[in-house]
Amino acid sequence: MTDKQVRLGDILNIENFDPMNVDVTYIQSVSHMVPKDGTIDLHEAEKLATTFLSCADYCGELISQAIRLMGYKDANKKSKKADAIERKVAGGTPATTAKETFSNDAEYTKACQVHADAEAFLVWVKQKYENLIKAHVLCKDLLKAHVEGRNKANWEGVDENFDAVKDSSEKLADKTRGLGDINITSDDFVDID
Repeated sequence: MTDKQVRLGDILNIENFDPMNVDVTYIQSVSHMVPKDGTIDLHEAEKLATTFLSCADYCGELISQAIRLMGYKDANKKSKKADAIERKVAGGTPATTAKETFSNDAEYTKACQVHADAEAFLVWVKQKYENLIKAHVLCKDLLKAHVEGRNKANWEGVDENFDAVKDSSEKLADKTRGLGDINITSDDFVDID
């Protein structure tokens, strides 16, 4: 446990947050590790599963920021729309015409672009998150199948070894059955005195 308090508001801070300036190098590099054909080296699967899950966790944080950002940008876009209509009406444009022609307002257009950037960021990060989770599950399934295969092989190996031990004990019993026919006398031993 840490001594420093961590607030969700600090983690999901979107003040001066520009989704088009987010460094996505880590996500891109991990994303490129996902095999395009679904083939994963068994020796790398455990490491990759952890890497994919860690990156998906990071994407989850970004998704939360993106959703929060989308809410703010959507509200801002609606506000700019209302302002644009109000300015047109104040400039002498009839209200019905102003409602139909507000979209060419510069502030509203800029708010729409910022909203579109936030939406594109959200879609991009969500897609990366989903792909990373699928890759993580693929690795886990591969490892699980390998372990189950080894366990099955070991179980079958025990049966085979048991049969082999049984066969060898029967052979030993066959060999020891004839020992009663052997007469051992004191002449068979060396006198040490």
